[in-house]
Amino acid sequence: MNNLTKTKKVLIATTLSVALLNGVSNVSFASAVDHKTTNSNHQTKASKQAASLKQVMKLAKKGENKNDKDVLAIRLNTVKATLGKPAKEIEYKGAHFVTYKAGNYELNFEFPSVYSYTNDKNPKVTSYNVHQTKASKQAASLKQVMKLAKKGENKNDKAVLDIRLNTVKATLGKPAKEVEYKGAHFVTYKAGKYELNFEFPSVYSYTNDKNPKVTSYNVHQTKASKQATSLQQVMKLAKKGENKNDKAILAIRLNTVKATLGKPAKEIEYKGAHLVTYKAGNYKLTFEFPSIYNDANDKNPKVDSYNVY
Repeated sequence: MNNLTKTKKVLIATTLSVALLNGVSNVSFASAVDHKTTNSNHQTKASKQAASLKQVMKLAKKGENKNDKDVLAIRLNTVKATLGKPAKEIEYKGAHFVTYKAGNYELNFEFPSVYSYTNDKNPKVTSYNVHQTKASKQAASLKQVMKLAKKGENKNDKAVLDIRLNTVKATLGKPAKEVEYKGAHFVTYKAGKYELNFEFPSVYSYTNDKNPKVTSYNVHQTKASKQATSLQQVMKLAKKGENKNDKAILAIRLNTVKATLGKPAKEIEYKGAHLVTYKAGNYKLTFEFPSIYNDANDKNPKVDSYNVY
């Protein structure tokens, strides 16, 4: 064999090797691209179901429910595997219920009974619902009652009568006053110019229930607010030259008069009495108190009388 023939053979072999190498490389690259595309474009059934359940839980924490029909194809074991151990799981009236806490709400899945004639221990979801927890509902009711109380309103919400003493305290905080009186337990809260008062059965009753339910609740003005209202009404009438001689004024003390009506135009001691005078348009409103220098040495006496002139 001459040199020219050898050279031709070497060239042919090299060309074939390059071609084969290129072919193998192209096939491998194409396989990698196809595999990557499959992974990115096609979630597994399990992955889709997990994503659906997590979205349902996310919405449930906001109190929302979009009724995703895809959830109805999900089985009991998948729900548990994705959302964890349920807060509650029961059989009730031929159905199987699984409940999860979702913040102030509960997420409840219903399945066919796992003891049904089909004997399916891993049934599919029949329906699911989102609703407020009992504690959340009660807290919302109490907050609404307090909101209205600050306006002096009381809507007498019957749902409040199902709420227990500890829940009232946990929701509204430490009461301003808590007493036992005539076989009942009273808890009072300040609500601006008003007071919100809850009545319970006595915690020392024969039932020995230390956490009783609300019997009733009421909203009323505080003593300070009532007195301020009375004084403001007296001043309003005084500006018209009128005096209705409100006996409730006689329970009001000197400091309360000043705190409500402001600094008087004149304040003097006269013949064993303490006189405080206010301008009221074309009239004067004068309150008479016992002397603050008398034997009782009371620096904050109650009103003896008042006059308009």
